[in-house]
Amino acid sequence: MNAGFHFVLIIIIIIIIIIIIIIIIKTIPFNRPDTTFINKKTKNTFLIDIVVPNTRNLAKTITDKQNKYQELANEICAMWKLK
Repeated sequence: MNAGFHFVLIIIIIIIIIIIIIIIIKTIPFNRPDTTFINKKTKNTFLIDIVVPNTRNLAKTITDKQNKYQELANEICAMWKLK
């Protein structure tokens, strides 16, 4: 086979790799909960982030944590086909 064919083949492979990287790699800003529990029978996932808030800020802390991990929760549900 000639050099031109090899060059075109290499370019096609590089393009495929770039497309795969773009599709697979999605940065989620908060992707480190302290613990993750998965119930395989019910397909439920629990992201656990342990925090010790001031009692005056308890409701705000709960809301902040839920918002912080919502995108990660959606991504995990889609990837692992969970609830």
